[in-house]
Amino acid sequence: MAVHNGEAFLREAMDSILTQTFGDFELIVIDDASTDSTPAILASYTDARIVLLTNQTNKGQTLSLNAGLAIARGELIARHDADDISSRTRFEAQVAAMSQQPALGLLGTGYQVIDRCGQRLETVLLPATNAELQARLESGNCFCHGSVMIRRSCLEEVGGYRGYFRMTQDYDLWLRLSERHELASLQMPLYQLRFDALSMSRKRRPLQLAYRRLARALAAQRRSQGREEALPEDVMLSFPPEPERLLNDARGTAYLYYAAGAYDKAAECLQRAETILNSQLNSEKDGQATNFAATWQSWAFDRALALSHLRGDAAQGAALIHWICANLSVPNRNELAQQMIGRLYADEAFKAFNHGHRRNVVPHMWRAIRADYRLLCNRGLWSISAKALLSRQ
Repeated sequence: MAVHNGEAFLREAMDSILTQTFGDFELIVIDDASTDSTPAILASYTDARIVLLTNQTNKGQTLSLNAGLAIARGELIARHDADDISSRTRFEAQVAAMSQQPALGLLGTGYQVIDRCGQRLETVLLPATNAELQARLESGNCFCHGSVMIRRSCLEEVGGYRGYFRMTQDYDLWLRLSERHELASLQMPLYQLRFDALSMSRKRRPLQLAYRRLARALAAQRRSQGREEALPEDVMLSFPPEPERLLNDARGTAYLYYAAGAYDKAAECLQRAETILNSQLNSEKDGQATNFAATWQSWAFDRALALSHLRGDAAQGAALIHWICANLSVPNRNELAQQMIGRLYADEAFKAFNHGHRRNVVPHMWRAIRADYRLLCNRGLWSISAKALLSRQ
């Protein structure tokens, strides 16, 4: 664990590790020249499993993590970030899986995104198999950095983190590991990733995406030529992020800000995404308005379903749809919002019926019809509503 000025959540992160059900580990903490109360917090722990390194000057995460790896004695290396939280059974589950599958070089877990107060914003489960993860890595980083466990021998084989990756050093490492070893992920959310709406910097996102593209470009060189070409120091500037990645990143960040209650920041990100999408579609002569609306509709409905499931309340998903449409220049946005909300409640009605929650079917059906009167003609809704009413008699 590398930490720089992490006083806000450091104790919570440390405690989540020190209370693991699997206790045979050393916790290597690298204090990267913190100037807040981080050193005092670290000094307050007396657990003999803690190994503390202190950088006299700020070296950044990449070099700090390599310093920790250099003294690690364990056969398995687990990562953890200083503002995140691990489930108490995380190490136990990962160690068991690594022991049972000796070909595994890297093992991730599912994770939850939480805000400063610990409220869940999103739950992410990764593909489980090596083939699926290898395919996913080709287009972007799918692993949550702090959740992974890696064999030390595999890390040493590929040389650990590379110093010139000031950002996304984890993605570059996963790509190099994936070329020699198998990957897997546990289908359980055993890690909580903190989304801090107060400190996240928009200015760094394009640079982070540029480093990701650099990592993919280097991987493509290795896989096609068997080696990497020499690269200049500022090579990441010659790999600007693709508009599609900027769009997905801006929209994803907008959703997280919204779920965390930071509505002004969410609106900024959403409008930035709209600008990016407009620039993409400007080159298309036909169907621009249709493509614009369809692109937003698919994304908004998916996020609304996710938020409804996360909070156990379809009304929160409906509110998200209203908010998205209110902040976009989508043609006929009020009509579009009502159509999506109708679909959302119709989906909840079918879900309630399939899960045996018959009392919820009819209320969801009426909410769906009130949002989009065309659903009056949906025979499936009427059928499950009739069956639900009959089953209650």
